[in-house]
Amino acid sequence: PTSILGTDLDEDSLDQARRGIYSEEKLKWLPPHIQGEYFQSVEKGYEISPKIKERVDFQKVDLVCGEVPKEIDLICCRNVLIYFSKELQEKVLLKLHNSLKAGGFLWLGKAESLEEKRYGVGVPVYTRPEIFTVRGKKYRVPKILLSGDHENIEEWRRRHGPKPRH
Repeated sequence: PTSILGTDLDEDSLDQARRGIYSEEKLKWLPPHIQGEYFQSVEKGYEISPKIKERVDFQKVDLVCGEVPKEIDLICCRNVLIYFSKELQEKVLLKLHNSLKAGGFLWLGKAESLEEKRYGVGVPVYTRPEIFTVRGKKYRVPKILLSGDHENIEEWRRRHGPKPRH
């Protein structure tokens, strides 16, 4: 089964995420069938369904000074590194790299970029939701990776993903 770990440094943000309630404005970009399947209308907006909530754990994590969980398939670190100095970016990127499973993916925000010479760690890096980069070459992300179908995702990764690190 798929599990999701949501992290932040701010406890208030974590509490809000645990509640899982979103305004109509926040969900307007979702197709109606997704809204209907994964959200239910509540007094203050829309609440994420229990079948999703039960798979999500939230933890306070300090990317600079703390430990980062290990053996992760996908790390979404969107619009975080842009607030760090180059030295802290390098430190955090190394932590994130070491936290990924072999063949794992790192998804960064649009404003964040990696210099291949500087960060040549061989990690696939998402810079847009539908694109990921492996060693400077761009690929489309197959819909299977966004489906949650774990068996087929594993098969896709074996055939198309980067070779495991040793």
